Amino acid sequence: MPGKSKSAAMAKYYQENREAISAVRAKYYQENKEAILKQHKIYRLKNKEANKRYRQKKWEKQRIKGAVRRAKVKNLPFNITEEYVKSVTPKDMICPALGIKMNTGGEDLDSRPSLDRLVPEKGYVKGNVIVVSFKVNRIKADATPEELMKVAIFYEKLFDTRSKNQLTLDFVA
Repeated sequence: MPGKSKSAAMAKYYQENREAISAVRAKYYQENKEAILKQHKIYRLKNKEANKRYRQKKWEKQRIKGAVRRAKVKNLPFNITEEYVKSVTPKDMICPALGIKMNTGGEDLDSRPSLDRLVPEKGYVKGNVIVVSFKVNRIKADATPEELMKVAIFYEKLFDTRSKNQLTLDFVA
């Protein structure tokens, strides 16, 4: 093939035969599903620690990937980079809202660093994103600061007016 690279020719072939290739792949998967899933499980177990170390070192990249996906789905603006995420991450990895240590690879999901959009509809843009613990982001979800204050004040009053015994739930009949 003079003038064409092998990869260009392969891409053209794939485009022209996409449906047939997909059908062959689907049939192969169905016929070998158990073996394929077994191999995937073995691979995941074999590489579990390596994958964990990678996620710990490259957690910013992982957060960016997720943010890109969410921005596309929600049709939000996006212009942040790994460098930007590093710049807005607390140097001591202490969550600015809860004061807990954020852990990039532990089993505790609540303590993992998370990207928070200060004004959700503005998207993942510089100046609108901070790093907090996943727990903070989960608590905040779609609530406004006013709604969060109302909830906090409600529970503070509730806990102040009840004794410890009243707040303990006893599920034993």
